[in-house]
Amino acid sequence: MPRDVVARLATELKRVLAKPDVRERLAKAGTPVTERGPEEFGAFIKAENERWLPVIKASGARIE
Repeated sequence: MPRDVVARLATELKRVLAKPDVRERLAKAGTPVTERGPEEFGAFIKAENERWLPVIKASGARIE
């Protein structure tokens, strides 16, 4: 995705997640708000993929 699009999305997401009513609704849904920039989020997703891919492959789970 183009960097300018990523930067705009990150800016808008940060703005929305700063609203108390949004944070409250997410908290009630059991979704904690963790502020990460695009680079940090990308690193998190990469680490989660590396963590869970072997488990998924070993389980034999498939998307149908």
